[in-house]
Amino acid sequence: MLPIGSLTASTSAALLLATRLVPRSDRPVTLSTDLLWMGISALMLVGVGGVWLGTFPLADSVAITTSDFTEYCRSVTAMVEGTPRWWSPNRSVLSGLPATWAARHLGVQDGLLVGAWVGQAFLGAGLYAWGRALHSPLAGVGSVVAAGALVPLAALGRMLTFYPAIVGGLCFATGLVALYWRHPGRRTAVLAGVGVGLALLVDLRGLVWALPLVGLAGLRALTVRHTRNKVLHLAILVALVAIAHRLGPSAYLEQSTTLEVLSDLTKGWKDIVWVPHVRVPDSAATGYVWGRSPLVHIPDTLSWLADQGARVPPTLRTHPYTLRARAQLLDPLEPWLMGAAVVAVLGLLRSPRLLLFALGSGLPYAVALEGAIAARFAGLRFLGNGAPLLALVAGVGLAVLVVGPVRTRRPPPRIGMRGLMALGLLQLVVLGALPSDLSPLSHWRARYKKADAGLLTACPAPPHLPQTPTLLYQLP
Repeated sequence: MLPIGSLTASTSAALLLATRLVPRSDRPVTLSTDLLWMGISALMLVGVGGVWLGTFPLADSVAITTSDFTEYCRSVTAMVEGTPRWWSPNRSVLSGLPATWAARHLGVQDGLLVGAWVGQAFLGAGLYAWGRALHSPLAGVGSVVAAGALVPLAALGRMLTFYPAIVGGLCFATGLVALYWRHPGRRTAVLAGVGVGLALLVDLRGLVWALPLVGLAGLRALTVRHTRNKVLHLAILVALVAIAHRLGPSAYLEQSTTLEVLSDLTKGWKDIVWVPHVRVPDSAATGYVWGRSPLVHIPDTLSWLADQGARVPPTLRTHPYTLRARAQLLDPLEPWLMGAAVVAVLGLLRSPRLLLFALGSGLPYAVALEGAIAARFAGLRFLGNGAPLLALVAGVGLAVLVVGPVRTRRPPPRIGMRGLMALGLLQLVVLGALPSDLSPLSHWRARYKKADAGLLTACPAPPHLPQTPTLLYQLP
C-alpha cells in the first residue's frame, strides 16, 4: 500500500473535487455508447468484483455455500437429467438457467460458479444503465467500481446459489427500464417491457420490483411526443408483460411455492424469537405465483406482505446476530454512503423527473435492505438484494462531485479525461492501494473461514459429470 495514511470520506471527496480542474468532455452520449459501456461494466464487475475482490471478504475461503446448498445442486442436476419434478419449489427455473447450461459441460459445482458470474455480469450492466440514466456515464461506471467495496455484491461472484442470478436479474431489469427513461423510443420501450418481464420471471419476489418499474415505464411512455407514439409504447409494455405472464408456468413449475410462503419471515426466527402462527397461503389458488395465480389476487398478496412486515419484532434490530453482521458488512461504510447520498440528492434536485425515477426505482432495494436488517439479521445473501442501491448512491455521488449537478438543458457529458481520473482514484481506493475503510483488507471485514465448508457436503451430480469442482479451486 502507498504510505499516505488512511483515507477518510472527507479526504476522498476533496481529492475527487480536485479532478474538476481537468477539462471535461461535452460530447453527447448515444444509445450505442451506453450499450457498449454496459458490456464493459458487466466484464469489469465479474473480473474485478467477483474473481479478484471476491476473495478478500472470504479470507481463506474460495466459495460461499448456504445451508440449502444441496438443494441447488439437486435442482441443477434435475434439469441436466431431464427430471424437473426435483427442481426446488422456492426458485424460478430462469434463475438457475445459466448454472444449468454451464453444468452440462463443467459439472454441477463449477456450473453454479459460472451461473454466479453470469448473474454478476447482469448486475454490472444494470448498475451502469441505472446510474447513467440518473446522471451520466461516469455515474454508471462509478456505481460498478463502488460495488467492489460492498461485500454483499463482491461476494456474489463466489456464491454457489441462484442468488447472484436473482440479484443480477433484478438489477438488469431496473437498468433496462432506466435505458428507456433516458432514451425513450420504440426499441427501448421493448427493452423496458423485457425488463419488467424479467423481474417477474427471475424470482417470485420480483413482483416488488416489477410494480414500480412498470409504473415508471408507463409514466415515461406518456411523456413521449404524439398520441400515436404514447399508445404504441404503452401497447409494447402491455404486450411484453402479457408474454411474460404466458411464460410464467415455464419459470415456476407445478410444485412452485407461493410468494407468501417464500416470504414467511418466521422460518428464520426459530429458537430466537416467538411469534403467533399465521396461516400462509400455500397454493396458486390462494397466493401468488406469477403465471399460475389470478392477477386480481396481487393486491391481497401485497396486503399480506405488508402485514407480515408489521409482525417483525423490533428486538431483532438489536439482536447480537444483527449487530455483528452490521459491524462486519455495513457500519464502517456509513460515513461514505451518507455523504454520497446527500451529494447525490443535491445533484438531482434540479430535475424532479430524475428524482422521481430515483425514488421509484430505488424503493424495492430500500425495502429489501430494511427487511434484511430488521428481519433477517443483516445476513450476507439477504443484504445482497438491496445492496445495488448503495452502489448506485456512491456512483451518482461521485459523478455529482466530479461533473456537477444534473442540468436539464445540458446533455450529460461522456466520461472523458476528468471522469477517467476520478474513476482511477476510486478504483485505487476500492482495491486498497489507497488505504481506507473501503479497502478489501480492512480489519472490520467479515471472515467467512467456513464459507466453503458446504462443498464438503453431498452435491448430487450426474455420474457422467465431474463430482468435485475444478475451475473453482483454480481461482486466486
